[in-house]
Amino acid sequence: MSTVTLGVEVNGTDVSGYRYSPGETVSLIVNFTDPAANSLGFVVMARSGPPVAPDRETRCGPGGSMAVAPTADGTTVKVRNGDEFLSTRPEPCGESLREVWWATHTRPTQGSSAAWEVSWTLPSEDLGPITLMVVINAANGDRQTSGDNIYTQTYSIARDGPVSPPQITGFGDVLAGPAGTLAQGAPGAIASLTGEHFMLPGSAPASMLDESGRLATKAGGTCVQVGVGRAPLVQVSPERVTFQIPPDVGLGNSMVRVIRGCDTDQAVSSEPASIVVVSARPTFLQFSDDDAGLAALHRNLSLVAPAGAVEGRRTRPAIPGDAVVLFGTGFGRVKPAYPGGEIARELRPLDAADLRVMLGSLEIDAAGVQYAGAAPDFAGLQQLVFQVPENTPAGSHDLGVFLGGVQSLAGPKLEVATAESILPSTECSVGLALGAMESCVAMFSSGTGVLEVDADGKACVLGSTEDLDMWECGVETLDLSGHGAAIDRNEDGTWTISALPEPGEEKPLPCEVGMSVKPGESCSAVILGIEALFEVSEEGVACARAPSVNISLCEMEGALDLSSFGAGVERNDDGSWSVTKLP
Repeated sequence: MSTVTLGVEVNGTDVSGYRYSPGETVSLIVNFTDPAANSLGFVVMARSGPPVAPDRETRCGPGGSMAVAPTADGTTVKVRNGDEFLSTRPEPCGESLREVWWATHTRPTQGSSAAWEVSWTLPSEDLGPITLMVVINAANGDRQTSGDNIYTQTYSIARDGPVSPPQITGFGDVLAGPAGTLAQGAPGAIASLTGEHFMLPGSAPASMLDESGRLATKAGGTCVQVGVGRAPLVQVSPERVTFQIPPDVGLGNSMVRVIRGCDTDQAVSSEPASIVVVSARPTFLQFSDDDAGLAALHRNLSLVAPAGAVEGRRTRPAIPGDAVVLFGTGFGRVKPAYPGGEIARELRPLDAADLRVMLGSLEIDAAGVQYAGAAPDFAGLQQLVFQVPENTPAGSHDLGVFLGGVQSLAGPKLEVATAESILPSTECSVGLALGAMESCVAMFSSGTGVLEVDADGKACVLGSTEDLDMWECGVETLDLSGHGAAIDRNEDGTWTISALPEPGEEKPLPCEVGMSVKPGESCSAVILGIEALFEVSEEGVACARAPSVNISLCEMEGALDLSSFGAGVERNDDGSWSVTKLP
């Protein structure tokens, strides 16, 4: 917003030019102006150390202590440290929170501008870059949140003196191998380096996309050289660089360097680190560090994991017959190939004929591997979709991929359960009332499903035993007419089933190219891994629906365009519709 200014001064000069000396005490002033605001508040906090995790900016080390400056403005400022919050907010920093100090306001500053001053004593030793964050609350004073704005600014402050060159100290999972072995990676794979001084202090992270929409090869003034070429960059921070190994890099030994100040007179390179580029080194992504944290999805994008394994996400194990979607990198080239850094916009299979997928001691039949190749909307990410064999026993199974004579890294496990262990024991019936945390199972027109009420009194209908999708959820009302059922919320918070499909109602036939669907008829197909229905109403209106993801498309002016889903239908003169294309 062009009318808003937020700046920080240290000893009277802009913070961007400040380099700290251990143990020194400085005057820190936060200046802010927003003509649209009339009540202002602030927080300023300093921390040291690397992020808690690669995808988080939380730092847990001390950033020095803060005190109220001995000025008149100091009457509006107070200081705190993490000691008082340790009992209620121990994560993610644990005991380290005691060492974190911050300053905030004692009361709001009335008006559209403010200058808050604190006395900041830097750590007594060199802790590397100090991260300083400022947060401003600019309120309009109506005691409502609408119309109020939060502004944030983060600075990285280095120690005074020469800035050390970039230093590579380790590799992420894709490149790392057993102790004593050289790091390995495949062309086009996403990889990462850890270390120090990858960015100049105070550098703002740049866009990861260049003007052509590909991953940039320079961000925040930093680039990564693999062999003689530059690597597309996924993420850059002072202590970690995530990049794509160039797809056209040659196989064999290669040198990796991190260059800071790329394309400038001040460019400085790290010492080279050796890696071995191999044709394939498949690695699966995980959402947590434990083996059960495999990034596997059901067709409705819920996680394949034990129930309740991830707070705030619906999770359940896979059951035999399920199609599961997994993500990884390093599976090798796809055909036709994507250039380095290009975002995949369509499915392209692996350029390999020897892919084998193992689930424990069971090998997935080739027909059960539905897709292996580029993952859409990413660069360097790959996707594997396969059907869990019907004879898979319940339990936690090692997942392995063999490709080009190479086995994927050990560790990831897929959780499998029986359908009986997932479905409730109570059968739904008309007139049955369900209270909080109660459920029942029934045969709906869309397949076997579950009606449940959660602890908050929200009712949901979950999909078939092949894929317990969340079909639909509501609080005050839940419309199940599309599934041949009805359920109503009572005044006491329970839900009563008022209608269910008639027994023996047949499921739609599978769609086939050339099939004619007449008014009142329907067929089903799996499109992009999701079960979809094509149906023609008694009035002759054609619609395509995917109940599991709440997508519904109906004809307009006698046409129904399904080309973006790889399918096609056409209206006939007699009012029927013909299936002309399927994925």
